[in-house]
Amino acid sequence: MEKITENIYVETGYPGTNVGLIITDSGSVMLESPYMPEDALDFAEKIKSVSDKEIVYLINTDHHFDHVATNGFFTQNIILNELSVGPLEIARISAQERAKEILAGDGPQTLKDAIQKMDVPRPHIIFSDELSLNMGNLTIHVVHTGGHAVGTSFIYIPEEKVVFCGDNVVSTRFPYLGQGVYRTWAAALVRIIHLDVDYVIPGHERVCDKEPAHKLLKFMGDLQENAEKLFYEVHEKHKVPQSDSDLAKFFPGIEGWPNPAEQAMAEAVRRMYEQFSAQSASF
Repeated sequence: MEKITENIYVETGYPGTNVGLIITDSGSVMLESPYMPEDALDFAEKIKSVSDKEIVYLINTDHHFDHVATNGFFTQNIILNELSVGPLEIARISAQERAKEILAGDGPQTLKDAIQKMDVPRPHIIFSDELSLNMGNLTIHVVHTGGHAVGTSFIYIPEEKVVFCGDNVVSTRFPYLGQGVYRTWAAALVRIIHLDVDYVIPGHERVCDKEPAHKLLKFMGDLQENAEKLFYEVHEKHKVPQSDSDLAKFFPGIEGWPNPAEQAMAEAVRRMYEQFSAQSASF
């Protein structure tokens, strides 16, 4: 677990999402929870090594299973955007099924004892646009933007100049675009870029500055431009794409990042194309 500022720690080494800890005068606040049950046990020990304060809130940036899987191990006081509440039910069912498998397996008894608490509780606090927590020494702003997923939010701590971006920002990997809404995603990146921060905590991999957000915003613009070209070919030249390969050729890529599989390229173009086409058809 890496100490980012005097009051903020981040664990970037687990499979799944990055997990954060904010220590405040009013208690500790977690950002996300580990994907693997054994990592939840590990993170609980790491928390004890830096603070004896109770975890008073756990904030999720979206409903995806790798962000919420072990929420219940830490607290029932979950904070989540209202648009993530419905989709969270899928994660809750997945967690219950996973717990049954672990309990029926040959794993260590400590894990089996813990897994019974590792559910995905329904959120205790549900917010719409923005929620601010006055925690004494720190203010925690939870801001809904959408983008990566319909309920994606970022968490901004102005006193520490830190923002937790969820999966709207990734530092070295190709972003997951399967549920992305590019118009709101680009707007979210602009908001993040304009924050007064020194540390950007992405959804996955290493802590960074704003550079990956700038790079991803440029990618969104390039992707829209290519989708517009594709829209023109289909509607003006009547050249309908027949395969993922036809779509992938319009993919701009992200310089300096590992190339994704062609299927991921095609999905990115397809989603942008569909969203651009829908916007164009509405005029």
